[in-house]
Amino acid sequence: MKTTVQTPSKTSKSTTINPYLNNDHDYIYSDLFDSQFGHKYNSDFLTDDFEKNMSYYYDIVLVFKQIYDVAVFVNVFVNLPHLYFLTRKELPTNLVYIIMIGICVSDLIHSAGRIAQLSMSWHIFYKKSLCMSVFPYFHVMTDIIAKCMQIMSRRCAGFLALFIAAFRAFSVTFPMSNAVNFLMKPESGLLIVIVVMAVCTGWSSMYYFSTIITKVTDCVGWQTPEWVPYRQDTKGKVELGIRVIDGYMALVVTALYLFVTGALVVALFKAKKLRKNLKSDK
Repeated sequence: MKTTVQTPSKTSKSTTINPYLNNDHDYIYSDLFDSQFGHKYNSDFLTDDFEKNMSYYYDIVLVFKQIYDVAVFVNVFVNLPHLYFLTRKELPTNLVYIIMIGICVSDLIHSAGRIAQLSMSWHIFYKKSLCMSVFPYFHVMTDIIAKCMQIMSRRCAGFLALFIAAFRAFSVTFPMSNAVNFLMKPESGLLIVIVVMAVCTGWSSMYYFSTIITKVTDCVGWQTPEWVPYRQDTKGKVELGIRVIDGYMALVVTALYLFVTGALVVALFKAKKLRKNLKSDK
């Protein structure tokens, strides 16, 4: 993590109108203080339609974001009893249930991170400032740590879910394999969860160390807040690179999950057909 000091810029400010002034942390190409950080507003949209109807698409994104925030709280109430039942004495002896415990814990970590972010946005811990897009240091740090928690938990849950689907497909296709018998042991499941969580934690820590926190020394045109103002510069090259790679990882895991799930369905149909031919339920 890097901390810098922002000083008032003597250069002329950009005349480009930014439609997302209050949401500069959520969009790569938008930043209220573009000129002060030496970044130019980049209107590089996927299609011309996005540029012409920005406000329309922004409203859609805002609705999905609100749904996402509600789902975070629902996720807590669903996964707490889920975790309780999965940790009963009989279930943790099965590989699949051990992996499901890891997924459940990851989901709860994700919800905790997002709820921490939302609690900061409610301004219940400090007095809100008229100076836009600046926050106390603990607010910025809470946001960064919460993002790290979400990156870690998303990747961890995705990899563990992919492993369950792949293991089931493999065990149905090769039921007598020694690898299946080895992985069925509870120790194997616990080791897999620990290794995946450790790797995902290391990946999220790379985001933490790539962030840049800037101390704002002057809020031009606004009254200086009672606390020392800080903000996160979300346009650092390293941070943007990590975010792009993380997005591609999510797409690849999703595609592999669909592929493996399809292979599992095919394997189950073949196994069912084979049982009918043998006229046996074994």
